Amino acid sequence: MIITDAVILDRIPFVVDDEALLKRLRLTRDSEYVDRVLALARQAEAVARPKALFRPAYIEIKGEDYIVAEGIKLTSKLWIANTGATQRIFPYLVTCGQEIAHWAGGFNDVFDDYTADVLQDMARKAALTAVIARIDGEFRLENASSMNPGSLKEWPIQEQTPLFALFGGQHRLIGVELTDSLLMRPVKSVSGVRFAATHTFVNCRLCPRQNCPSRLAPRGETAGEAERQDDGLAM
Repeated sequence: MIITDAVILDRIPFVVDDEALLKRLRLTRDSEYVDRVLALARQAEAVARPKALFRPAYIEIKGEDYIVAEGIKLTSKLWIANTGATQRIFPYLVTCGQEIAHWAGGFNDVFDDYTADVLQDMARKAALTAVIARIDGEFRLENASSMNPGSLKEWPIQEQTPLFALFGGQHRLIGVELTDSLLMRPVKSVSGVRFAATHTFVNCRLCPRQNCPSRLAPRGETAGEAERQDDGLAM
């Protein structure tokens, strides 16, 4: 399948929020590790090239527990519950980028390694923020939400395969690969689908992982409360 309407974002700025980084590492400004952390942050900013890819895809069929978009079947009852009457979805991929992933792989010190891992995740988040803003702004989505394969049992990791199929191989243009175990490389990459819905859906409301650093809303929170917290960004 040749995709002609995919959009690549490869000039995404990456500026580390030092205070957010220190908070993620549970450090205060008077910590002996601050100078090292900030030095690593500047290195990461210099090498990181976060990237994203997305495309519009039109829903052709809605079944009891699946949709068919552009000839590709995506299976989950959540699709029917969340997409409502919408006929267009926006599959996307975001990644921290191979550049920062390669840089992060060069550390032997445990603390440096962990700090580099957090910085990769921050680069991934920069890419996610950029692609969500682009999709929502360009296509004027209202009550926009996202679903991510593997985040919930209701849309399992096996759905990575059809989601990647919607890109017709163009995921390689941003340096992302899908492994035989259905995980992505670089590791700090995320796949998902954005869509307009009658209510805001946040994966985190159904996810049992309480200590996830990427959690956007408490488990079981109402849609309205989640929308106020995440400003429309669902991972």
